[in-house]
Amino acid sequence: SDSDDEDEDKSTDGSNNANAWKVSQLITEYGAPPGPTTAMYDLILDAIAVSTPKSSQPLPLLQTSRSLYLKALERYNLNEKAGFDGIDIATTPTACTFNAVIRAACIETSDDQTRDTAFENTFFAFDAMFHNEIVHRNTATYKYMIDSIRCHLPAGEVRGNIASAMWSKCQVEMVLDLNIIETMQKLSKDGSCGEEFDSWWRQEEAKFAGAKANGFGYKLSFGKNKKIRRFDKRFDVY
Repeated sequence: SDSDDEDEDKSTDGSNNANAWKVSQLITEYGAPPGPTTAMYDLILDAIAVSTPKSSQPLPLLQTSRSLYLKALERYNLNEKAGFDGIDIATTPTACTFNAVIRAACIETSDDQTRDTAFENTFFAFDAMFHNEIVHRNTATYKYMIDSIRCHLPAGEVRGNIASAMWSKCQVEMVLDLNIIETMQKLSKDGSCGEEFDSWWRQEEAKFAGAKANGFGYKLSFGKNKKIRRFDKRFDVY
């Protein structure tokens, strides 16, 4: 009857409203739709970055790091396509999202597949970060990039050329600090990178030895953004 149909429609409407309320509560109280937030992914990526150098089988960890990183960006990319109103702060990537992938790749290994995967992850994350409009490269980015170059490229001109490019780039982006200087010193002591690089680095290093400017010897402008761009201004890990 018409009365029964009306009761059924009301029941359906009530059920739909209840479901809508539940979804709204889940979104409000338990994170961004439709799943994990960037903070959750960052936590796992950081754990992988810390564990990889100590693991006897780092390859699966490197592969997982890449996979989780892609998932972390997937939700943001979907929101970005919806326009400004679709952006959700809970799913927006951070410096840690990218830098943790590069940090995990800073391992020394004799296995070709592990080395290739680590080096690919390094430049994959750096390139994605370079083209991201939200996150900027910071001190940790260049520190881990230079360390990964040291770990995976044999001593020689290629290693020296890439490392010197990173050194110049970090000064342009004004994120130079002692961590990067020490990482470059470690790379230079790990075998010759060609006569041209070795001569150039000796001149660069001499600028910092015993100098008092800024505590480390470099211009203040070279490190202007080193704290501003940190994932957490209290720490320089990411």
